[in-house]
Amino acid sequence: MDVQQNRDRVFPIDLYRSFLEASDKIALRMTPDGRILYMNPFGLRFFGYSEVELIGQKLSDTLLPFRKPDEPLYEDLAPRIASDPARHLHHVNRNRRRDDSLVWVAWTNLPLFDSAGRVEEILCIGTDITDLMTAQSRYRILFEHTGQAMALLDKSDTILMVNRRFEDLTGYSKEEVEGRLAWTVLIHEEDSKHMPDCRERRTTGDPEAPAQYEFRLRTRSGRQRHVLATLTRMPGTKQTICALLDITDRVRAERDLELQKAYFEAIYQNSPDAVALVDPQDRIVSINNAFSRLFQYEPDEVIGLPINDLITDASSRAHADNLSRQALQGIPFEVESKRKRRDGSLVDVAIVAAPIRLDGRLVGVYAAYRDIRPRKEAERALREMDEKYRLIVDHSNDAIFVLQDGFVRFWNPRFRAWTGYSDGEISRLPAEQLIHPEDRSFVLNYHRRRLAGEDNVPSSYRFRALTKDGSILWIHINAIVVDWDGRPATINFARDFTREKELESQLLQAQKMEAVGTLAGGIAHDFNNLLQSIQGYTELLLLNKDPDHPDRRRIQRILESIEKGTELARQLLTFSRKLESRLKPLNLNREIIQIKTLLERTIPKMIRIRLDLDPNVPAILADTAQITQLIMNLVVNAKDAMPEGGRITIATEGVADPSNLPPSLPPGSYVRLTVQDTGTGIPPEVQDKIFEPFFTTKPIGHGTGLGLSMVYGIVQNHGGTIFCDSEPGRGARFRIYFPTVPDRPARNMSQDSFGPTARRAGNILLVDDEETIREFGREMLEYCGHKVFTARDGEEAVDVYRHHIGTIDLVVLDWIMPGMGGRKCMEQILALNPRARIIIASGYSPTEAPQEVVRAAAFDFVAKPYQMQRLLEIIDRALDYSVSEP
Repeated sequence: MDVQQNRDRVFPIDLYRSFLEASDKIALRMTPDGRILYMNPFGLRFFGYSEVELIGQKLSDTLLPFRKPDEPLYEDLAPRIASDPARHLHHVNRNRRRDDSLVWVAWTNLPLFDSAGRVEEILCIGTDITDLMTAQSRYRILFEHTGQAMALLDKSDTILMVNRRFEDLTGYSKEEVEGRLAWTVLIHEEDSKHMPDCRERRTTGDPEAPAQYEFRLRTRSGRQRHVLATLTRMPGTKQTICALLDITDRVRAERDLELQKAYFEAIYQNSPDAVALVDPQDRIVSINNAFSRLFQYEPDEVIGLPINDLITDASSRAHADNLSRQALQGIPFEVESKRKRRDGSLVDVAIVAAPIRLDGRLVGVYAAYRDIRPRKEAERALREMDEKYRLIVDHSNDAIFVLQDGFVRFWNPRFRAWTGYSDGEISRLPAEQLIHPEDRSFVLNYHRRRLAGEDNVPSSYRFRALTKDGSILWIHINAIVVDWDGRPATINFARDFTREKELESQLLQAQKMEAVGTLAGGIAHDFNNLLQSIQGYTELLLLNKDPDHPDRRRIQRILESIEKGTELARQLLTFSRKLESRLKPLNLNREIIQIKTLLERTIPKMIRIRLDLDPNVPAILADTAQITQLIMNLVVNAKDAMPEGGRITIATEGVADPSNLPPSLPPGSYVRLTVQDTGTGIPPEVQDKIFEPFFTTKPIGHGTGLGLSMVYGIVQNHGGTIFCDSEPGRGARFRIYFPTVPDRPARNMSQDSFGPTARRAGNILLVDDEETIREFGREMLEYCGHKVFTARDGEEAVDVYRHHIGTIDLVVLDWIMPGMGGRKCMEQILALNPRARIIIASGYSPTEAPQEVVRAAAFDFVAKPYQMQRLLEIIDRALDYSVSEP
């Protein structure tokens, strides 16, 4: 009913009072602050008060028990009813009578509102339930001390009372649940869905309504417990007793059992092995999926049949029956055999059988059949592969061996071949004796650290090995740590790279000499420029000097020194291969015979020269002067190594067989020139330096150190290769290999047939990046009657020529200049005037021989340092040629 409706609109006032006066219920009216306004006669008699004693008194001072800290229900009861009528519509509490005895009353509280909607009074209707509560208390001892969690529920499932077991199970206290919670809030959401239907069927008396059911209960901490609830209606009431049995452990055990069954089924059905379960009579009880796939039977085809009747062929039946008897006696076994499939084919299987026991009694046998055809095939392939690997190892060009405990445990034929030991000797020989003493320490250290598992040990390195005859081999090794017969070892792959080491040494020496040659050529070029300046100014000093002038002799000495410097520069250029060679077909034997006469007059008589010349030696393409200088230098070098006398052998031989050639030479036909002495030899520590310019072992003042460097340069200039073999006290041997050419008569190189002519004046452009050369050149040329233009580089030369293109008769052009350079400058001048006359002046060309420069459109070439007279002769010839041309 709507408690906010005015009471006068609900009941007529007289009927209302008559109802209260005649009621056998307690009727009480009070103000919102708890002051008593009215109590009906039944209530006055029930509590033992007169109307005068009670009306106007506070509820808390008369009818309520004395306040206790643990009974918050009695604190400010009336104000709480007035402030929240809906919440306090019904409640049960103890009340105090006038004689201080306590009674239990069930109250219904109805607020009465004024016209403004405020609570004006509270009408309380009470029912004495003391007898009921007394009866309940008799059962409380049993209720509290039963082994199950108990709860008393009203018809709306609100919890009226719980016992201690309920508190222990749920984690809630009595105060938190009694009269405050419906027990359904403790049920898991998914399980609570069917609860309303069960409650409805139970309240209507449906005999099929379940009195017990399981659900998940949520405890106060949020954990879940599985419980079995038993619900019993209290006779004559709408209240229900709920007994909760904690079955969490039982549910967990059941689920574990179900899980184990599911695990077993999953393992059983998904096992890669074909599995059959047989009874004590060897009849099939069950087979898994793999059994069906392997033997081609479905379960309904085999259940109850003897297993050997299905999968055993006649040839192996006796053996199979014997195995079955063994298994049925409780003896497990593992064997490999063949079994028959449904189509009659045989399959290789590994069989594992084990007894199944229950309470110590054999109830069956577990039999698993693993298809080992892939393994058998793999074993066959492995045997074939092992044979292939054996062939590979035995025929490998690398030495392969296993090193363990300081000895070689396994080796291939290549290892035996390069060590020179027999198999019996290798097995007894400590591995360290195969290592060169100087390398032994680091090799064995690497081996120990690698076996110890260190990460920073190189697995690939090089060292020197010793063979049985004491020879030294350079070995490149790769090592891998393995387990060999249960102990750590290393597998080693060793490659003999002794030949490559020799080639590497020769390549490094060649690269070194190439670098030194480039440096020497650069020095010679700059030296020639300096000599040119000195030469020019010295010749200027000679002008107008009388033959008997005292300075003339001094100036002549300067010119002689310049000539010696020029020869020194020429030697450097020869070494650096920057000097023009006049090559022609040459018979080396004829040259050596002619040189021998000169040598015999030059070297001491206590040194004998012996010739060993191949009469059929083919011709080589060579410069006669440079070959003469090469042989002279080698012989002089040999003479210096034999102060007490000795023998020098000069030999020639044609070599075409590749096996007789050094590894660094490409196949072909060569002439080998050998110069060998019996002198003191060359120490090993200086053998790599003997071809370097200015290197000498002689005292200061006893040689320039250019002898062998010139030999090296001449050899390189001729496309040859030189080797030196020497040991202290056993002399030295120089072997030079020259490529051959078809033997044909030698022809003299064409010579210029012109001679000095009368000088004729001309306009000359002198181009040089050296200021001193430009200065003395201008002065000398102008002294001779020429008009001179100068330029310090190619760019300026082209610009000057462009502005005087009809005036300049001749260009004297330095070939090596910064910036544009001589060749490009010449090309641009010829582009301006294709008939331009150009004379190239240079110490050397780093990319072209002088004759190549001339063929590239220059008129002629003059080598620095040049005498001015030589330059004037070429200028005169060029001017005469220009005049006479069409």
